[in-house]
Amino acid sequence: MSVQRDLFEVEVRLSELQDYSTDRWDQGRGIDNLNALSMWEMLRTLFKLKPSKRNEVVEQARVILVVRRGWPNAYQRIQWAADIVSTMSIKKPPPGLFTIPPGATASSEEMDANVFLQEHAAGTKSELITLKQPSMALNAVGISPRYHMQFTETIPASRSMNDILSLVAAKGALKHLAISSHGRVDKTDGDTKLELGSDCDASTVSLFSRLSGRVGVVWIGGCLAGNSAKGDDDCRNRAKNASCYVVAPAFLMATRGGDLRVGRMDMNRRFIPRVYDPSGVLVAWDNFLKMAKRLEFTVS
Repeated sequence: MSVQRDLFEVEVRLSELQDYSTDRWDQGRGIDNLNALSMWEMLRTLFKLKPSKRNEVVEQARVILVVRRGWPNAYQRIQWAADIVSTMSIKKPPPGLFTIPPGATASSEEMDANVFLQEHAAGTKSELITLKQPSMALNAVGISPRYHMQFTETIPASRSMNDILSLVAAKGALKHLAISSHGRVDKTDGDTKLELGSDCDASTVSLFSRLSGRVGVVWIGGCLAGNSAKGDDDCRNRAKNASCYVVAPAFLMATRGGDLRVGRMDMNRRFIPRVYDPSGVLVAWDNFLKMAKRLEFTVS
């Protein structure tokens, strides 16, 4: 869970113990923390609430976000999620509320909602992955969600991969390296770039050899990192050069989410993760999860 979810749930518990006015919800930032959640986490957070409390939260969101701040889209997002949780059925979002990615038939928010409903219909749940320490997180400036490990660094756009990987190597042996950044695919030729520092692209994959013997798994939390043929090659070569496993999404990852708990990784099958072993061979996601004990992460 994210810090924002924790803080929202604290406000909910307090509101059950005392009178909670709109001013208190506003000053306590409860609605702001709910609004900061990814759709994946918002659905699960609202599902935990009693129907009466859920209705109260949605009404307070309307007053705070629409009446006081003039943010109708933020409110509509919360209302849409609450409607799905309340009826346990998919709802068509208001026109223009969400963006449908090129080549997709629905927005990532709608896909998250469908996965949520499918999980409950089947009595299953999405994977929640926690990485054992010592591990390291690299967060691009301004990214959300932000990962937190024993070692956590914010990477400015001006920093080179040469410097970044030297920073990682200096930490010694790490169980995991988690990267949170935007990912971009050039529509003309499929060139893929992670917006971590200045040059995290095909030109620097050879530098990952510096991590050989130092990192067990590299988790790339950047949209579409393994989507194109060139992005796939980049990730495969990173795995081979670093002699470690590399996990990268072939689809868009969730935005928002704030700061995740220490050790938490938000990779999930709905992002179509591609897993490369140290020789560059693809490993099925379910088979990779079975390696959790050996690779020192937990799935719950």
